[in-house]
Amino acid sequence: ELHVDRDHNMNNMATAVWNIIELRRLIFSFGERRDIAVCARVSRIWTEDALDVVWRDLSSPLPLLGILGDDALQGRISGPIDVMDWARFDQYASRVRKLSLPPSRDYHTYLLRKPLSLLVALRPFPPILPNMSEMCVEGCSAIGFVPQMPRLRTLFLEQFTPQGEQPALMIKEFFSMLSQRCPGLEELTMVWQTSYMNPEIGIPVLAPLQDCASLAVLDIRAVCTLRFNKDADAADLAAILSNLRVCRLTFIPLFGPAAARLPDLGALLPLAAACRRLEELSLALAATVPDGVLRVAPTRFSPALRTLSVGHGAGAHEWDASRVARFLAGVVPPHCDVVVPPRPHWAGHWDDQEDIAEGERQLQEAFELIPVYAGRQSSSR
Repeated sequence: ELHVDRDHNMNNMATAVWNIIELRRLIFSFGERRDIAVCARVSRIWTEDALDVVWRDLSSPLPLLGILGDDALQGRISGPIDVMDWARFDQYASRVRKLSLPPSRDYHTYLLRKPLSLLVALRPFPPILPNMSEMCVEGCSAIGFVPQMPRLRTLFLEQFTPQGEQPALMIKEFFSMLSQRCPGLEELTMVWQTSYMNPEIGIPVLAPLQDCASLAVLDIRAVCTLRFNKDADAADLAAILSNLRVCRLTFIPLFGPAAARLPDLGALLPLAAACRRLEELSLALAATVPDGVLRVAPTRFSPALRTLSVGHGAGAHEWDASRVARFLAGVVPPHCDVVVPPRPHWAGHWDDQEDIAEGERQLQEAFELIPVYAGRQSSSR
């Protein structure tokens, strides 16, 4: 029986140094010289099954780079890598199922991101991590590389801050690379903040996600405004999201929804027509109903929809609870829970906190009227 502390890089590093002849050269300046050496000696008796367990979930890229020697560990890959080194690398890299890259403010991580991208450049095919199904990246200002990861199922990007003059273009290019290099991607979570000089992105930025055929769960929380030009953008967004089961889109500026010019609830209509697989939908929308839609029988979401989170408490004086409830009663299926979206983690910066809280309370009361209006609509038919 093998007990492994998954959160301690020392245990993961031990497996990397296990198959390296010059053990001393790998163990440098990490303050764990004695413990790592002990683990390395113990690792000589580890079975293949035990190695599979240790390498399955790496909390650092250090073990992978350590296989290729000092130059890789110190960010100096200057020439072709020996065939035997690649063979040894593949022997261990094929065991990896999850890789986490810690925040780039960490000194060692800063050194290691560049070599990882260089590895991709040195050998784009076959995939460096052929069996990896989950990847987590924290605290990065750019995604400099997207390796070929044919079996990647889950990608989580935390504290992603695209920089430069055109952050929206960089995000769009990243989505394009995902569709090409991670064809099996099923779940994408991104938390990003754009530059204060570029606080908006448009719907076309999300368009490449439509080519991610396997994508079923999309969760984007962005400290910026999603530029929304009424009907055309609503139709485009519906086409992008049409294959999803779970969709959570929160595009709200740092200082709150009042500054966001959020689209109204009419944006739900094309989504209801196109997104027939949705089980959960969360959108940052203004709790207003456009004129004219109440006179037309709207398209109802499919019975698969179980949770709908829409609206925000900002601007409560601008909307009417009965209109909101009446509209949603014709859009959501029976037994669908309609709730106010949870506040994002940057809500502490919002202005008018008390007014927003009161607006959220009123909006939730409006949602509680939906069954009443749904019953009236059923009886009128």
